[in-house]
Amino acid sequence: MGRESDLSGGQRQRMALARALLSDADIVLLDEPTSQLDGLNEQRFRTVVETLAETRAVIVVAHRLSTVQHAHHVMMLNEGAVVHTGDHPALLARCAPYQQLVAGQAVAGQAVAGR
Repeated sequence: MGRESDLSGGQRQRMALARALLSDADIVLLDEPTSQLDGLNEQRFRTVVETLAETRAVIVVAHRLSTVQHAHHVMMLNEGAVVHTGDHPALLARCAPYQQLVAGQAVAGQAVAGR
């Protein structure tokens, strides 16, 4: 086994983010970048993404609300089709599938906090 197999999921995600920072790509695509991160590292991730977004287009694919709620533009997909676009407050006000996603994650978060 190689050294890569010795890394945790969070470490692999941080390594990929470091590679994105060091590259000169105009577009950075991040797929579920916070799925293996704890709250502290997720906040650090947002800071890095903000830095990347100053000079590049950053596209983030995520189900986690905390990952997308600070985005300038969110595209809500439902069954493979775009159903609404906008920022978090706009989608929360007018997009039923987004509202359901937010409500579902709030319930899940309360269940975890109650343990």
